[in-house]
Order: sequence, then structure tokens, then C-alpha cells
Amino acid sequence: MMQEETILKVDFTQEDACAEVLPRSHINSSYHAKWDSIRLDIYQQPAHETPEHSPQQHIISSTQPIV
Repeated sequence: MMQEETILKVDFTQEDACAEVLPRSHINSSYHAKWDSIRLDIYQQPAHETPEHSPQQHIISSTQPIV
């Protein structure tokens, strides 16, 4: 019997929520600004694949390539 793949649920109300799906943490975040219902994170990531995941909130993220 084939095992079903579990889809990760990512809760962006947690400070380092992306640790389960991204190789590096954000380089800047609005997390400590305590904005209501929105978050802005800026990342710089190497090439990678992410597991299938489902964000529990809306987010805005900006990724800058590593050169």
C-alpha cells in the first residue's frame, strides 16, 4: 500500500514558521511589528525544493537570489 503524502500546514503567526519549508530563515521580517493580519518577510535562499505546504494565513514574501 502506498503512503499518503502529508501536506505541511504552516502557521505564520509563529516567528520562524518557514523553517519547515525553507533552508534559511528570513533576513528581515515584520513579525515583531505585531501587524494585524499581515506579515512581510524578506528571504535570501539558495536553490532548493520545498515540500508541499499550506499556509494558514496570507503572507507577502520577497526572495532575493544569492549571487
